[in-house]
Amino acid sequence: MTILRILPFLLFPLLATAQTIPSPNEFLPRNHGDHFTPHYELVDYFERVADTSPNVLLQSYGKTNQDRPLIMAFISSEKNLKNLENIRLNNVRKTGLLKDKKGNVKADDRAIVWLSFGVHGNEAGASEASIAALYALANPSDKTVQKWLENTVIILDPCINPDGYSRYTHWNRNVGME
Repeated sequence: MTILRILPFLLFPLLATAQTIPSPNEFLPRNHGDHFTPHYELVDYFERVADTSPNVLLQSYGKTNQDRPLIMAFISSEKNLKNLENIRLNNVRKTGLLKDKKGNVKADDRAIVWLSFGVHGNEAGASEASIAALYALANPSDKTVQKWLENTVIILDPCINPDGYSRYTHWNRNVGME
């Protein structure tokens, strides 16, 4: 076997770890904000960021009546993402709804921030903003945000109403684009 046949297999692990998070303008087929992003492209972007960032965990929590995915992204430090269940339980303990054997709240509590975008279909700007929010929170070059993520878990739901969002954005593309 020649070195040229083996080289891609040797280099692939290095290339896979060198991936960077694409900005919305780098990923989407048009500049973000020029037109509304179709829901499937919004989901594709969230999946790509989750695949390339150790600070983002994407979860599906269901499907809409029209079979579109309902997703949410957990954004935090790698350490916190590995410890989500304990962070959740500690947060429930703080409410008094759950007691551990000693009744204590753990000292390693984390703030939990829930961001939900796009309740009403004709408010498409909200889901558009979720794309920019994800990029800003997952961008590893922003050291201030990375520091915030050490003590915070952000749950970002980019579109609570994908069917309404899709209806409106498709209508807008049909009547509003040149």
